Amino acid sequence: MTDPGYLTELEIVLKHDWRYAAYQKIQGRLFHRTTCLGLRGIVRSGEIRPNDGSFPFSFPRSETSYGFRNAYISLFDFEHTSVSDQIRTFVIWNNLIGQVSRVFFLLLLDSSELRPHLISSCLAPQPGQPNYGGCMRPIECWHPRPIELKCVTEVIVVSYVGPQPEIFTRAISMATEILDCYCP
Repeated sequence: MTDPGYLTELEIVLKHDWRYAAYQKIQGRLFHRTTCLGLRGIVRSGEIRPNDGSFPFSFPRSETSYGFRNAYISLFDFEHTSVSDQIRTFVIWNNLIGQVSRVFFLLLLDSSELRPHLISSCLAPQPGQPNYGGCMRPIECWHPRPIELKCVTEVIVVSYVGPQPEIFTRAISMATEILDCYCP
């Protein structure tokens, strides 16, 4: 159970953080996080595919993660997780919407087609159990097969390459233009 006083402190920290604008855009949403290289591959193939090891990993522990070990696509569920879990995770896990001097993308997904097939992190093995791999409980979940581009509703661009961070939303149809501008 979350200490209400602690959550309030985290909320205050979050609301004064430059990433708060991105958090507001992903609240209540299911999304996938990717890089310039990843978005290029998604646009080229027409689908989000699991990383089979041929792409660089975005996070140091990805190679040993439960999702990677099972060839799942890692997603983040801010639609069916509590606000307290989202805020706690958001503040602690800087990699999701941090990484100064980088550009990355949060692909917002239409969960109506995906939800029945999602694998919740509460079902992942715990440390010490067979097939254990790290995961970001409770916000991480996985999709077991490729996700068609038509399920991506919007792209949130998070860029911290200039003097001030930029966070804005574009339609997936603008992905090529976004890549040309932010990922030369």
